[in-house]
Amino acid sequence: MVEDGFSLVIRKMLVSVLLLLLLAGPASAQYMFLDVDGNGTSGAEDTLSSSGATQVSIWLVTNQNREGYEASCPGGGQLTVNSYEVILRAVDGQVNWGTFQNNQTSMSTEFGTQVGNSDFHTGYAGATALPPGKFKLGTLTVSVADGSPSLQIVPTTPLAGVYGTSFGSACTGQDNDNTLKLGTDWYDVDGAGAPSAPPSGEASLLASGGGWIVLGGNVIDGPYHLRMTGGRVTINGFSLPPPPSAGPPQLSRDGEQIAALVQRVTSLRDSLSQAGAATSYIEQQLRQLSTASPLVQGVSLSGGVAQIHFRSGFTFGLPLSKTYQRDEGSGPSRHEREVSTLRDLQKLVEMGCIVFIIDSNTQHVVSAVNAKSALAAASDIRAGRTPSGTKAYALPRRVKSQLERPARLVRQ
Repeated sequence: MVEDGFSLVIRKMLVSVLLLLLLAGPASAQYMFLDVDGNGTSGAEDTLSSSGATQVSIWLVTNQNREGYEASCPGGGQLTVNSYEVILRAVDGQVNWGTFQNNQTSMSTEFGTQVGNSDFHTGYAGATALPPGKFKLGTLTVSVADGSPSLQIVPTTPLAGVYGTSFGSACTGQDNDNTLKLGTDWYDVDGAGAPSAPPSGEASLLASGGGWIVLGGNVIDGPYHLRMTGGRVTINGFSLPPPPSAGPPQLSRDGEQIAALVQRVTSLRDSLSQAGAATSYIEQQLRQLSTASPLVQGVSLSGGVAQIHFRSGFTFGLPLSKTYQRDEGSGPSRHEREVSTLRDLQKLVEMGCIVFIIDSNTQHVVSAVNAKSALAAASDIRAGRTPSGTKAYALPRRVKSQLERPARLVRQ
């Protein structure tokens, strides 16, 4: 549905009336992100598919920032949500914008959906204010049309001046209109990355020979189909599970507030720099945001770096500009590094070696000369026996530990 700007303004005014009894103060530190792999978080694996359709879910967290720190409405109001608007932009390529499915059943009033060559806008509202928390707003179908595009969540769009990424809340916001806006009230967003480098015929390899692969203590039978999945080696469709997230660090109350402010000013710098704002304007906005906090003593500028001086004695330096282009001379791409890893593994198997893959960064290679003794030792350990014979191969402690308690593999 395409809606003209005047009608959208009228709808927003009607929605705002529903919140007149819920007025509070301005808000800070909300978070919106795109999820592609379906795990409800933002990560490196949230990238568009180079072919076919990609299901992109849009999430909003009203009561936490990107790092998991508590958000607040300084006036004491609740960070509820009863409406939302989202603007997405394709960068470094073009996409075909498909169907959007609204996942918030209590928000049935549509603000209007409009698309352009690069931008997509939609929004919905309802009479029920949902409590603070994390919400899956909706899911959009996207397919790559040209180039290698990524998707960004942006504050505004040329589609219409009244459109803006925001959500309606009992918290009044900076403009006292119960609408918390990206770029004014909050800054934390994460989009979806460009498609991974297409397979070149070498990113997926076959390996056979006299060697063996032991993945996380699990002996995998050959021949082997080797590939990379999310930076992890996948053997015959199985990989080790990703390492657990450490979660946000435990800080004092002041430390949490300082970390949250550092995150906010960094996100603001990133958003403005990405939009092409002048460094003088970026400096002005960073200074305004920083000095509004009672934790900050002052802000100075030195060599294009904003120095934020906290009353605790800590100083945070933030360059006013950020470069988003990849330095082609900085070394091999991720795809090239992954191909090299698979080639090395292929060669070891063909040479008759045993490769114990302990984690994504650690391997223990047993040469072909010692392979028979190493297999015998591994068999004894897995059976709960002490390796027999004076020539039994001495396996490292981490390998022995995994053989005794093999990791649960993930099917890719």
